[in-house]
Amino acid sequence: MRAALPTFLARSAVTRSVAIVVATGLSAATLLAGAGMSTVTTAAAATSCQSTTALSDGGFEEPVIAPASYQIMPSANVPGWESTDPSGIEIWSTGFNGVQASVGNQFAEINATQPGTLYQDVVTTPGQSLQWSLLHRGRSGTDVMDVVIGAPGGTLASQGNLSDGTEAWGRHTGVYVVPAGQTSTRFGFRAVSTANGNASVGNFLDDITFGLGPCVDTTAGVTNVTVPGGAVHVGDTLEYTVTSTNNGGGAAILAALQDVLPAGVEIVPGSLRVIGANAGTKSDAAGDDQAEYDPATRTVIGRLGAGAGAAAGGSLAPGESSSLVFRVVVLSAAAFTSLSNLGTLTYTDSLAGTVQTSAAPAVVTPVGATSNLVVTESLDTAAPVAGSSRPTYTVTVANSGPQSDTGVVATVTIPAELSDAAVQVAGSPCPIAGGVAQCAIGSLAAGASATITITGAITGSIPAGTVVTVSASATGAVYESSTADNGATASATTVSLGDLWVTGQASAATVREGDDAWFSLVVGNTGPSDATAILLTLDAPAGLVATPTAGVFDPTTNQWALPALASGATQSLLFRGSAATLGRLAARVVVASSSVQDANPANDTAAASMLVQRIALLAPPVSAVSASEVEAPSEPSSAPGTALANTSVSSAGLAHTGADAQGALFAALVLMLVGFVIVAARRVGSRR
Repeated sequence: MRAALPTFLARSAVTRSVAIVVATGLSAATLLAGAGMSTVTTAAAATSCQSTTALSDGGFEEPVIAPASYQIMPSANVPGWESTDPSGIEIWSTGFNGVQASVGNQFAEINATQPGTLYQDVVTTPGQSLQWSLLHRGRSGTDVMDVVIGAPGGTLASQGNLSDGTEAWGRHTGVYVVPAGQTSTRFGFRAVSTANGNASVGNFLDDITFGLGPCVDTTAGVTNVTVPGGAVHVGDTLEYTVTSTNNGGGAAILAALQDVLPAGVEIVPGSLRVIGANAGTKSDAAGDDQAEYDPATRTVIGRLGAGAGAAAGGSLAPGESSSLVFRVVVLSAAAFTSLSNLGTLTYTDSLAGTVQTSAAPAVVTPVGATSNLVVTESLDTAAPVAGSSRPTYTVTVANSGPQSDTGVVATVTIPAELSDAAVQVAGSPCPIAGGVAQCAIGSLAAGASATITITGAITGSIPAGTVVTVSASATGAVYESSTADNGATASATTVSLGDLWVTGQASAATVREGDDAWFSLVVGNTGPSDATAILLTLDAPAGLVATPTAGVFDPTTNQWALPALASGATQSLLFRGSAATLGRLAARVVVASSSVQDANPANDTAAASMLVQRIALLAPPVSAVSASEVEAPSEPSSAPGTALANTSVSSAGLAHTGADAQGALFAALVLMLVGFVIVAARRVGSRR
């Protein structure tokens, strides 16, 4: 690789101007105009380079010799070079006799031991303008040489004598136009004179070029970072790499690449990178490194090559490449279109001073069709009542585009708490299997939507506070830019509503002292929800035995606990015993609590009462008295009797006996009275 041009001593107006261009970054047009030369014009864009005409081993770096030494070797050992000096070609390595190479580590002396011509033959095309450049230095003083060019075997035309001393290497350049019919051209050097008078001692050469000027090929490529090797869709991240390679014979200086982003993409911040000289990640801001992004013009800018900085591009030597890399995100505006990206490098011919451009062939990237299904869901009843409500869930599947979607299917998951469910889309039922409904929507244009309704019953046995959730999702055949909004849910929290009622019934309105008596207390639920955890508080005369049809009665607290009472069901509790106390006796029942909201608290309290009286027993005729004729109290009706008004009476006075024991005692008393009557009658008869 050759060093940047500011490192050598400019010996001509062109060379000095080029050196200043590289060092300062000023425009070549300004510098050349100031040097009295013609203004630089922009050359036609080069998209590919012709076959390169260039020398081999222009710096004499091959073969490698020992450090700080010299060696005379056959021409065959030095790639590309020939000499008319029969002793061969003399190569020096840097430092030998205090002479340093200008570029690289080695250089040559024109003559080894005898005056001659050092040259190379290159293939050329008639009409070509070939540029030449070389570095020349005296050995012991001022040495003079001549550049000769022409057809091999013919007369070589002098390009003029070049003279340099020992202070520094001097750069010399020129242009040679290939004559008609000349397909091979000899580029040679002859020693004219040396400081010590010996033509074989002096005239050092280094960094020789001969051929076409710089010719830069620029290419571009793109990869899908999101889906490597996959098709490109909205939302994908793409990485563009624009590479410029100097395939010419001279350096391309002030190399600056510009790439205007295509519509439908946006830059990924912090993604700029340079490959090659000054490699590494670059900031998006201008003025701090070799690359930036201009949001106003949507342009990515990179200054490439050796010596590039924050203001001016660097130098691409022949054969050197450098790349600008950046990333973009595909926007929805690019869906179902093609992205066309074109990067262009602008550079200056280091010898001719012309500004040239190299445009990469457009990279065309098709972007697939994109849709975006959005699913929403709502509920008509936030708190359905268990046992009576049939809530409706509404699912909307919309396509926000930008393209139509096909093969759209909505999947609805129905919870177990929703019985007798029905799902419809556009009035047509959706098949349900295993609690999942599949609704075929089909094609859905951008901006269009489809509505799905879900209904079902909340059974009365569902506890209050149960969350009943219906979920829905949708998929389609077209790629989606985002699937985060493809599903939705709606939930209802159930409430329980019932009407618990109670009634009370006494065995009779009036009973005789000592008779069997009872109170029947009934609780029912008219629904619609099933009730659980029912607690009733009772007040009944002492001495009665409580027998519930369900649940548990606690005589210490006079509370009756029922675990459940379905809608439409009833349960009862019977207090039974002997009417032992005269006066009015009463029983009372109150619904204390339950799991349901009570729709009618007015019927949560009921009572029943009876009057206990002492009735005188008159002896019936003996012939009419029998135990079988003793009247027993009636049993409680299975249906609730008329609830009597709450009565403030004493609950004391009922003594518990069994019904059979009470009847037997009564019969015994009657028989005793009959016996007394018979005995008395017999005594009266005997006195007569």
